[in-house]
Amino acid sequence: MMICDNCGLIFAGHDALKGLDGYVCPSCHGDEISQAGRCVGCGEYFRLETLMGARCGACQMELKFKFLAGLKRDFMGSFSKMELNWLADHVYPDIVTHLLSKCAENM
Repeated sequence: MMICDNCGLIFAGHDALKGLDGYVCPSCHGDEISQAGRCVGCGEYFRLETLMGARCGACQMELKFKFLAGLKRDFMGSFSKMELNWLADHVYPDIVTHLLSKCAENM
């Protein structure tokens, strides 16, 4: 699939029109065309280079927040504040401190 960078039309590559300097969009005749990929989260098409792990920016953020909410619920709820501080100080300082800061800034 292709996406027109000018008008946003999604179209199959064989539908592109041949212009003077290459292929153009069948709708607006713009010559800025990129490959498109479908987001596995929402199913919409986006410029292939903007997808990360086959997810659009909005679905990436949604998955990150879902992950952090699960961490906060499951990880943070399993330990007392004193236990978390001890783990941060003595066992897994980088990991626990990072998780605590991420959960605090996103919730």
